[in-house]
Amino acid sequence: MAEVFLAIVEAATGRVVSQWHGDDANGVTVAKPGFIAVDCLPHLPGPFTKKRWTGISFVPKIVRDISWQDFMNRWTVAEQDGLEQLAESQPRLRSWIARMVRNQEVKLDDQEILNVLGFIKAQGVPTIWPDNTTADGRITDFRVDGKA
Repeated sequence: MAEVFLAIVEAATGRVVSQWHGDDANGVTVAKPGFIAVDCLPHLPGPFTKKRWTGISFVPKIVRDISWQDFMNRWTVAEQDGLEQLAESQPRLRSWIARMVRNQEVKLDDQEILNVLGFIKAQGVPTIWPDNTTADGRITDFRVDGKA
């Protein structure tokens, strides 16, 4: 049997969520929609969990940390108002905001920020954003280098 290296990758972001190594890939499945299995053998050495898949190759993951203030400056005044109103009724969101203010930093590529932005999207349309397409675009804006 041939040696197999696979990485399970989030298709939209290239984020490697797990890696697998063995003699046979028959037991490896991609359980969730939106994830793909990538053959890592041509891309050795690993580990691949510290890298991001570009669609062509694995590249080092760049950790982008910004201050809480810089992150909030990416929101429009109307979005900030909507976020504050939403936080009044959502203890989970209030808790996250308090933690970010205390920590004074936001890791743009951290799974927590992706989860929170997804939560805000789910709870905040149409309060913050008029529709999902606008929400998706703004979430991408928040995560790029520079102001939205």
